[in-house]
Amino acid sequence: MEREARLSKLVNIKKRYHRIVIASTLFILGASLYFMMDLVYSGALAVISLVPMMWVEWRQTRAYLTFNRDRLYQRLIRLNFAILCFTFVLLFSLVALLLTGNIHRDALMWVIILGGPPSVLWPFWLDRKLLEIDSEHVTSSMLAKANRAKSKHQLDEIQE
Repeated sequence: MEREARLSKLVNIKKRYHRIVIASTLFILGASLYFMMDLVYSGALAVISLVPMMWVEWRQTRAYLTFNRDRLYQRLIRLNFAILCFTFVLLFSLVALLLTGNIHRDALMWVIILGGPPSVLWPFWLDRKLLEIDSEHVTSSMLAKANRAKSKHQLDEIQE
């Protein structure tokens, strides 16, 4: 499958589920404003607000898996989603431990400081590795540019 077809498929996934993500985000924002004074609910809602994005990432992962049948390519795509899920569970666990008083804020900050740089650098390494395996791979930056271009095109149509 050529890069343009892959890019089109991935952009359509973002477009298709964009309304669901916005609606769930607005619902969670409203709930968090309602529970603002209750620390447990507001902390849990902050983590739960990531669930719609996880769902979109799962849909993208499924699309990426159809692009190339190479075992290493598929293993890296699955590993990327597994790391994303692990990060989500870790974040949920750390917030729960913080809210129950079982972990100190300093420990949470150290986890964020030590885990931040690898989580930022991981996608760059992964995209570079996937491009080595498959020259038609759609990188994160290509997808972001395509999404911005599509959004800009839609805004231009609205203004006309």
